Amino acid sequence: MQRIIRLVRSPASHHPAHQLVRYGIVAGCGYLLAIAFYSGELAVGIGPYPALGIAFVLNGIFNFTLIRIWAFPPSGRAVRSDLTRFGIVAAVSFVFNYASFAVLYSVIGLGASTSQRLAILIAAPVTFLLNRLWSFRSHRVEAS
Repeated sequence: MQRIIRLVRSPASHHPAHQLVRYGIVAGCGYLLAIAFYSGELAVGIGPYPALGIAFVLNGIFNFTLIRIWAFPPSGRAVRSDLTRFGIVAAVSFVFNYASFAVLYSVIGLGASTSQRLAILIAAPVTFLLNRLWSFRSHRVEAS
């Protein structure tokens, strides 16, 4: 238990395994939140395709905040810069998610919730790699 408390309280590490664990925790919480948003939208009558976008944006705000604060070390850039980079990665991720959802839901015939659960999992590795390697990568200022 002490090890978990130290992990939660310690600053973000540059070690890839530590980043993956922290990102996984944030992504797992975000996954549950995204499914809750998506299921709630379906329950109130929003169609499966439009509901994807709404849940994606709401979940993105949650993910950006925790990833920037806790999963990766500070990049050294302004919040606006990190948010712009995160937004670009999120757009790429959304394309993967939406395409996966379309295949699972419209082509294979799985239910909307099941398709979305699987589509998020399909897009997750791409999102992690792009965020780690670009969105939140440390910004080093070269000495002149």
